[in-house]
Amino acid sequence: MEPIIDESSITSNTALIIWLEWNSDMPGDGPILGYIVKYRQTTSESGEMYSEIDIPVTGNNAPAVVVTDLHWDTEYEFAVVAVRSGEGGRGSPSPMALATTKCDVPTEVAIITRVRAMNSSALLVYWQLPPSITWQCKTLQDVKVTWKESTSDTYPKENVHLVSPTHNGTMIAKLNSCVTYDVRVQLRNSDVLVGPQSDSMNGTTLTSDIIVDAVNTSSITLWWKMPECALPITKELLFRYYMYQPENQTKPEDVAVRNTTRTEEYLEIHHLQAGQRYLIIMHMITTDDNMLEIGVIDISTLREACYAETRTLSWPKTMAGDSTDSIEKCPQYSAKAGIPRGSRICEVGADLQPVWNDPIIIDCFQDEQMSITEQLEMISKNTVNINNVEEVATDLVYLSDDSDIIDQDGLEAIATTLEHISDVKGASNQVTSSVAETVDNILDVDNNEFLNAMSTNAPTRILTSLESQISNQQKQGGNFSHNGRNIAITAFNVDQDVLRFGLGFAQMTDDMYKDEEKTRKIFYDTSEIEVEDTDVAIILPEIGLMMNDENNSSADVPVNFIIYENSKLFQSNRLPTEESCSKRTQRIVGTRIVAASIEGTQIANLPSDQKVINVFQPLEIWESGSLDNYECVYWDFKLDEGRGDWSNEGCYLALNNTANRTICYCDHLTSFAVLMDFRGQAKTSLALSLISTIGCGISIATLTITIITYLSIKSLRNNPPSRILINLSVSLLCLYIVFLIGIDQTQSVGGCITVAVLLHYFTLASVCWMAVEATNLYLLIVKVFNARIKKFLRKAALFAWGAPLIIVGLVLAIDYLQYCNTKHCFMEVGYAFYFADLLPIFIMLSFNICIFILVIQKLTCRRTLVKKPAQRTPDTAKERQQSINRALNALAITGLLGLTWIFGFFTIINTANIAFQVIFTVCNSFQGFFIFLLFCVRQKEVRQAWQRCFTSKKEDFVNARVEMSNTSRFNTYNQPTR
Repeated sequence: MEPIIDESSITSNTALIIWLEWNSDMPGDGPILGYIVKYRQTTSESGEMYSEIDIPVTGNNAPAVVVTDLHWDTEYEFAVVAVRSGEGGRGSPSPMALATTKCDVPTEVAIITRVRAMNSSALLVYWQLPPSITWQCKTLQDVKVTWKESTSDTYPKENVHLVSPTHNGTMIAKLNSCVTYDVRVQLRNSDVLVGPQSDSMNGTTLTSDIIVDAVNTSSITLWWKMPECALPITKELLFRYYMYQPENQTKPEDVAVRNTTRTEEYLEIHHLQAGQRYLIIMHMITTDDNMLEIGVIDISTLREACYAETRTLSWPKTMAGDSTDSIEKCPQYSAKAGIPRGSRICEVGADLQPVWNDPIIIDCFQDEQMSITEQLEMISKNTVNINNVEEVATDLVYLSDDSDIIDQDGLEAIATTLEHISDVKGASNQVTSSVAETVDNILDVDNNEFLNAMSTNAPTRILTSLESQISNQQKQGGNFSHNGRNIAITAFNVDQDVLRFGLGFAQMTDDMYKDEEKTRKIFYDTSEIEVEDTDVAIILPEIGLMMNDENNSSADVPVNFIIYENSKLFQSNRLPTEESCSKRTQRIVGTRIVAASIEGTQIANLPSDQKVINVFQPLEIWESGSLDNYECVYWDFKLDEGRGDWSNEGCYLALNNTANRTICYCDHLTSFAVLMDFRGQAKTSLALSLISTIGCGISIATLTITIITYLSIKSLRNNPPSRILINLSVSLLCLYIVFLIGIDQTQSVGGCITVAVLLHYFTLASVCWMAVEATNLYLLIVKVFNARIKKFLRKAALFAWGAPLIIVGLVLAIDYLQYCNTKHCFMEVGYAFYFADLLPIFIMLSFNICIFILVIQKLTCRRTLVKKPAQRTPDTAKERQQSINRALNALAITGLLGLTWIFGFFTIINTANIAFQVIFTVCNSFQGFFIFLLFCVRQKEVRQAWQRCFTSKKEDFVNARVEMSNTSRFNTYNQPTR
């Protein structure tokens, strides 16, 4: 008796159930009295009751029932139970039959709002969807658009266009010109069931191509072309235009054109407002007085001027073609006080509309007559208030950007200005950002300037102003972040309940990206901080974050962390400003500095099991040496009469040399670092070191070859100019050897002084021998007659080797510590260096230049060294050519030495460019190699001597092999027989 479901009868809420009548022969106590139809949703939970329908047996009606009140798009299960008289009563239910109800056909109707001609073969159709679509179980899939010619009775099947429901209109194309069409729309759901049709609306493919012929600030000239088919039915044309205002349309104004006998016409519309948008609609009044829309245009009149604009600078309204100045002017403390900060032109663009061109910004602080320091002092004297604090802070960033030219006076002025800014107590993010950028900039200033600025306490004042400005912003509930080259700041508000589990802040190390922006991160779970991957970190304990009882326990807590890449703002009287020559150990701040604070809360005297943990990695600013005697310290602003200094109170070293990291424990919050003793040499440029080492090595080898060559060849050895060259080469060779071996040996005081003395001596000796070479050329080429000086070489050697010895001896006798340098084994830069090294070199080079000017003059003069034709001999010509070659070589060497020391002078200046250091290093290191090229490789006599030497050795080697071979054969021949 399994029920059968009539699928064709299923609707959204009904289903027809049919089953076979129970056979009376079946076992049972009595006849069938009726049936019960049980049903429920298949998604019903187990144990849920079935709905039941009682069906009595009446006459010969087939067993069937229509189940109603079902839910749409739902699956049901149906069963039938027979009911009979007697003890059997209700029988067992039949097997289940399944059926799913359907979705209703859409009942909503869209409304066509407008049909207008787009051109002679297309219509534009617009509609409006119902305000709410509540279809059963399915969604709106598309809008079905159908159309037909108005004279036709049926809608052709091919005239169908399906449009996405996200659109409110479409275009019907490929229509016949001058024909009226009826259009209607229907909605379809995702079961492709189509709802009722909308009311139809007609439109005619009559359109005019409207062209804007001219437009200006108060009028528009239109030109159009009517289709030929429209002329017979056109009575007149009507133009309606109105100012476009989406929320409140203005009343349209009409302009009638009654002359319709031509296909081409034009119209001028006047008295319009400048810079306004207008909609102009073209209507055709037909002969039967119907009005058809046949064209529309959306256009704006020209503006008279560029609108006022406020961005970085503010600009007033300006007429087209005129220029204007910015409303903002350079501040009174700038070099160009009162001058507008920029200018701008309002020009006519390609669309004939006035447009602003790019502004020309004036640099208020660029002035050759006023230095940056003077302008910094002017800005420090300016009154800062809430109205100009952002401008002053921004200008201070600009002035502090060139850190190379900021001196101690500039630092003092910056400190004063930062104090004025923080005293305003402004919470603007821009002000705080400018303060942070200024501090970031000045941390590139030379450390000596900070040392000099300690007299006015400028470093500590800058530090205090930075922390005060961060506090100003946090008191107003603002967060702040700055990631710079020299300083990183993270200030934020965090829920106090989160802080009870501790908080960490770390700067992470990544060797692959160490030149990129550093990774700084907040850790709410401090166990995630990996010590071996950390440059610097600070971990706040749980108890250290507990707020005072009077504070609101549910309020957010303002926390800030700061990392300083160097210690220039923390100038300490505990640390020596210079290394002692006798003591090669220097007490330094060997790590970055990390600071933490909680606004409005004093964290101090923490218990032993709840310390603030600091992790440090030593800075890589040393090339060689050792670090020891580590000391965990913090910056105490109360020390040194309020200037601040390092203190170790409440801090101790917990662990050292774990993954090259130092871990400190402290019982309070402030700025932390590690002091250490350093023995060794500061880190220098690897590139310059490599150039020096390679160049010196090559020069040593080539100078050795040069000396051996000239000493081994008799014709060269006896030549006076060659003897001068040998002495010059020996002095340079000694200079290079001492430099290469001892320049970096700063660990030993005595050894370093010895190296410095030798370098000073051989440097002066090399320059003196160049002066001897210049003097010899003067005697040979310029003076010529009576030029012979008795025992010239002995006197020259006494001068070239003795004069430097006297100078070095005087320096040693007066103050031998001038040769004590903790960075390199050479003279300290000072008066002794200037007068005992640079001055003699300058005098010798000046002498050489004067001599060689005279030599060049003689060489270029035809009568110099030229005898009359009758007196010329081959020997004379040869001597003249040799003199010229030697003079040119000497000129090249002198020029090389001169350029070397000119660039050397530049490297002494702190502001010198790295390019000067590179050029000086290259020229200085390769001097010996250049001498080898000029006086050996280029000299024909030397090349011939080398050739004879190698040929002779080859012949000797061959003869020796032949003699050995003959001897071997003789011995074999004379060997006794056994």
